[in-house]
Amino acid sequence: MSSSTVCDVKKRYKGVVWQRVPIGTTGNERECVPQSPVALTALQRGNLLNDSGTKPGPSSQADCPLEILFRKHSTRSGVKFSPFVIAPIYLKNFNLATSVKYAVEAADYEDDVLLTAPPDDISAVQFWESAPPTDVGKRAPEAHSTATVSIIDTILPPVIQTSLAPTPSPPKAIFGGHQPPSLKRAADGDLDPGKRSKNARVHGKRAKRQAERAKSEGNGFHPRRPKVVSAVVGHAEPILTKLNATALPTTAAGYTAQPAKRPGEGEYLGSLEDLLKDGYHLIKWDGKPLVSDDGRVFGVLVGQVANDRSWIASCQKAFEAIQEGGDHEDFVEAETQHCRGNFPAINVGVTMGFGATYPTNLSRGAHTKMLDRLLKDPHIIRIANFVDAAFNLWAPDLYRRYTERLDPLFNKLQYLRRIFDKCVFPTAAFNFGGNVVTKAHRDCMNSAIGWCGIIALGTFNPTRGGHIAFPDLKLVVEFPPASLIFIPSATLTHGNVAISDGERASFTLYCSGGLFRYVVNGYRTESQLAKDDPKEYSRICELKTTRWMEDLKLYSNIDALLQEVEND
Repeated sequence: MSSSTVCDVKKRYKGVVWQRVPIGTTGNERECVPQSPVALTALQRGNLLNDSGTKPGPSSQADCPLEILFRKHSTRSGVKFSPFVIAPIYLKNFNLATSVKYAVEAADYEDDVLLTAPPDDISAVQFWESAPPTDVGKRAPEAHSTATVSIIDTILPPVIQTSLAPTPSPPKAIFGGHQPPSLKRAADGDLDPGKRSKNARVHGKRAKRQAERAKSEGNGFHPRRPKVVSAVVGHAEPILTKLNATALPTTAAGYTAQPAKRPGEGEYLGSLEDLLKDGYHLIKWDGKPLVSDDGRVFGVLVGQVANDRSWIASCQKAFEAIQEGGDHEDFVEAETQHCRGNFPAINVGVTMGFGATYPTNLSRGAHTKMLDRLLKDPHIIRIANFVDAAFNLWAPDLYRRYTERLDPLFNKLQYLRRIFDKCVFPTAAFNFGGNVVTKAHRDCMNSAIGWCGIIALGTFNPTRGGHIAFPDLKLVVEFPPASLIFIPSATLTHGNVAISDGERASFTLYCSGGLFRYVVNGYRTESQLAKDDPKEYSRICELKTTRWMEDLKLYSNIDALLQEVEND
C-alpha cells in the first residue's frame, strides 16, 4: 500500500494514538484503528484488507502494515464483533492463588466484624453520662481495636492492612434532641445506608450464596462463625440471676404459657425512680447474656451491629418508616387498647391461636398496603436479618428447633407466607405511636421455650426512660434505641419504664407455640390426632410430662459457650 492511501490525520483517545484509514479505491473513510506493535498471526493477517479492498494473498501477507483497518466480522444475526489482538501483560512477583486467598480471608473477616463484635469499653449510656451534649459528636474509644488489628496482621500482607484497619464507631444510641454524627451525615447526604456500594453488592452476592449453602446444610439463614462467637461470647459478661427456669409458668404440654394473670401483670410499671425504690436492681446496657441459676442462657442483651456506623442510621430510617405508616392509618379500638398497653400495634405473619384447627396468615385488613411497605423496607429487612443471626449465635440448639419445625411446615402448607426471606421467625409485631411503653405482661400464646426478639426504636434518652423491667427478677435494664434484646416473652413477665423525652416505638419478632404443636402432632390438632391415631396420641401425651425439662436443654449453657470459644 502506498503512503498516499493512508490518511495522516491522527487522534489521541484514552492514551492510544488512533489513525483514520481509507480502504479501497473510493477513498471512503472507515473505522479508526490503533497503531499496535503486536505481531499478528497468519490467520489474523488473513483478515486484513489490502489497498484494493480484497484480502491479500499468502505472498503479500508479510507486507501488510499494522496500521490498516481490521475487518469487523459479522454473525448470521448481523451482530458485528472486532478481532483486535489481545496483548498479554506479564507481571513479575505476582501469585494469583495467594492474592485470591488473601482477598477471600479479608472479605470473610469483614463480614464477621460487621455482623457483630465485642461491645465497646464505653457504652452508649455511659457516653451520655460522661460527656455533655456538645461532645456527642466525639467518638467513644474502641475496646478491642488492638485485638482486631492483630487478627488482620495474621491474614493480610502489610500493603493491604491499611485499607482494612477498623475505624472508631459512633455513639451507640440516639439521644433525645441530639443527633449522632452518623445520622447527621445521612441527613447531609454523606451517608446513605440504603445505597449499596460496589463492594457491598459483591459481598451481598457472596453472602447470599453462603446463606443458601448453609440453609441447605441445615445451619440456618445466618450460620454461626467461630470468629464471631469468639469475639462476642468471649467478651460478654454474664448477668447471673436467681431464675429457676423449671418453675416458669408453662402449660402441661409445654408449648405455650399459662394464661392466668400473675400479680402485677396488666399494670404500668411507673418511673425508674419508683422501681429503684421498690428494690429493683439497675443494669447498664451492654452486650450481656441473662443466665439462670443452673447456668442456662435464657435471654440476651444483644446490643447493636458493632463497627458499622450505618446501623444506627438504618434503625432511624426504620423508625421513621414505622411512624409514617402509623400516621396515615385508622386503627380500631382493639388495635390501640390491648393487654400490652395503650398504643397502636399490628401483628403480621403466620400464627395458630387458641382453638384454631390449622395455621393461618394473619389478616392485614385495611392495613395491607402499609404493612406490605414496611415488610419490604430495606432497613426493616436488615433488622430482621440481624435478629436471625444473633438468635443463631446465642442459642444454636433453640434456633435449630425453629428450623426443624417451621421449614417442613412452610414446605407442606404452601399457602403460608414467610414475612422475611432470611429470618426464622414467622411472625412480627409493629408497635406504633411514638410513645410505646408496655404494661407488665406475658405473651402467653408465644412458644414457651422460644425467644422474642425486641428492637427498640426512636429518639428517647435511654438513661431516663424506656428501660425494660422484669418483675420476676427485680431487674430493670437500660434499653437504648437501635438495640436488640432476646427474652422468653411467654413465660417471663416484662414491661417498660415510661419515657421522659423523645419518641419510642418497637419492632418484635416471635413464634406462636401452636405452630410447633401442630407439626409435632403430624400437622393436625390434638383432637384430630386422637381420632386418627389413638396409639400415637397416647405416645404424645406421655411426652408431655418431660417435654418442658427436655426443652430447657435447648437453652445454651454459658460454660459450654465459653468452652467453645476456648477451643477455637
